[in-house]
Amino acid sequence: MNDHLTGPQFMEGDLVSFVFDESQLTFRAPKVPYNTDTIDEICRERDFRNVDTTSWDHFGDEGHCSKELLMQTWNYEDIISHDNIAHVVLKIEVLKHSDSEFANCLSLNNLTFRDYFLASLKAHHANSPPNGRVYWPSEENNFFTKTIPGDVLDGLQAQVDLGGGEKYPAPSAFFPLGRRYTLRVSFNFGSLHYPDRKNPYSDELLHQFKLNLFDDFLSHIRIEYTPETIAIIEKLKEEQF
Repeated sequence: MNDHLTGPQFMEGDLVSFVFDESQLTFRAPKVPYNTDTIDEICRERDFRNVDTTSWDHFGDEGHCSKELLMQTWNYEDIISHDNIAHVVLKIEVLKHSDSEFANCLSLNNLTFRDYFLASLKAHHANSPPNGRVYWPSEENNFFTKTIPGDVLDGLQAQVDLGGGEKYPAPSAFFPLGRRYTLRVSFNFGSLHYPDRKNPYSDELLHQFKLNLFDDFLSHIRIEYTPETIAIIEKLKEEQF
């Protein structure tokens, strides 16, 4: 973390767990500093085994839907001036796959999981071209994707345009929670300015600060799969060779 910026320390966040049909998810929810119009909402439902998803947010025509697990906002401050420097929106959702995706076990295979979300990112950025910006996510740079190594299954990190008009993209991450669900984490981070002066921190510095923060947050996510799910994963690995 930049020595002159102050905000939540993710390692000090509260441990929160959610149970799904094929896994248990645990992460650290940051302790939000109440420094200007903050939001601190964590889903009270913690057991999603055999859950009724009728009330979830549905999209598309294949049975996809999502449920928000956490929504938090806060500001990072300059430790000397106490000015608000950047506004953060941390959002964690669970995505439900279609019946065909469930049957194909696409999220239990590192390669098909990666290909699936790369295709989704390509569609998402169809109307968001780089326009000469080398730092902008595109098909050519694979949306700056990188693997998040896991003990059983890998996650995927990428950068995306969230449509907020920010100069730099926002990091997102995807983690398989079994055949039926995927975890999505997004981290929107906007530079703040004042009428009488510019932000003393450059957009480039804040972008790197944002990426470092996101890596730190992701390092505290833990996913444990059921023995039955691990057996399916191992079988899929054997069939690849």
